[in-house]
Amino acid sequence: MPSTASRSPRRYHHFCPAARALETIGERWSLLIVRDLLAGPRRFSDLRRSLAITSKRLSARLRALAADAIVTRESAGEREGWYRLTPKG
Repeated sequence: MPSTASRSPRRYHHFCPAARALETIGERWSLLIVRDLLAGPRRFSDLRRSLAITSKRLSARLRALAADAIVTRESAGEREGWYRLTPKG
């Protein structure tokens, strides 16, 4: 059985805005990440600690949310970055 992280996201291509939003943030952990970012920008380590999620899974979710223009990463140094919601997020 394939792991959850390796499965491709399910896309229904509905016209309904609510259904389209769920296609983007309905994946496991995504809505919780968005919830945490509603309070303001967070570092990767802050998100990982508050969600009790593995680094690998958090990285995958943040990449997917960034690809959908829900979050953006702003570099604050060589190894430090802050994640924040975009206007779409």
